[in-house]
Amino acid sequence: MKRKIRFVMIILLILFVFSASCAEESFSFRNGIQFNMTSKELMQKEKENGQIDEKEWQNIEMGNWIGLVPTKKIPVSQYETILYYMLSDDHMQAVVYGFYEDTSVPTETKYRYLSYALSTVYGEVDTVSASEVVSFMDTFVQGFYHESDIKEAVKWTKSDVVIYQFYYSEENFVILYSNPNFDYSSVNRSLVNVNGL
Repeated sequence: MKRKIRFVMIILLILFVFSASCAEESFSFRNGIQFNMTSKELMQKEKENGQIDEKEWQNIEMGNWIGLVPTKKIPVSQYETILYYMLSDDHMQAVVYGFYEDTSVPTETKYRYLSYALSTVYGEVDTVSASEVVSFMDTFVQGFYHESDIKEAVKWTKSDVVIYQFYYSEENFVILYSNPNFDYSSVNRSLVNVNGL
């Protein structure tokens, strides 16, 4: 009887260890950055990673969003970019890498290289419509993006996180990570006066 109990205990312990090792961790990127971090947590983690000191940040108001943005370009893969942490109620809900006009490397080269690099990390890529991109981006800045300007758009999905990469002009493209557990439309509802409707 004792052998059976001991055997069952060992099996349960093995199953527990196995299930714990298979459990999916919270999605993280940039060496430990996670959705819902506060601005202080983000700045501390970036400092720990040796990327950005706390004096090198600025807040940019974007409707009901705050963009936490370094005052310098930061390295992503083998290129430099502008980093935007998009915060709602001081909690990060999206990350945007903005690749703007830079004559040192052709934009197409950067776009293709980063698309390949993202695929090596996040797997299979899917093509998406310009309307999907514009609809999502309108939750940040309404009317800034137009379907006719979206030259190409793709996305990866990992742990329900959607990662978009798209051109919005000939020389500019974006990579955006979106929090799957956040209602983006709720942020901009208060931008419209609905009194009496």
